[in-house]
Amino acid sequence: MSFSPRPCLHGAGTSFHVIPGVQFDVWRATSVFGMTARQRVGGQHWTLTVVACTQCGRTETFTSDAAALAAQFPGSEIVTTTRPG
Repeated sequence: MSFSPRPCLHGAGTSFHVIPGVQFDVWRATSVFGMTARQRVGGQHWTLTVVACTQCGRTETFTSDAAALAAQFPGSEIVTTTRPG
């Protein structure tokens, strides 16, 4: 992943761990008879790049197919914002 990092918004740190190729199985939180449970979604593995601030630990994830991941979760939505002028 190639980018020009800006200081961390949370702790103002200027160095980051960039960890490519992290994979995970997708599970959806649910409940069964009032108890917390989980349900596997689609039987797929998702690959992400993780970027973590070395100072405060704030972690961001990046994927090349966010729309496909969001489609697996009812209630997912796109939120649009603007930068202050």
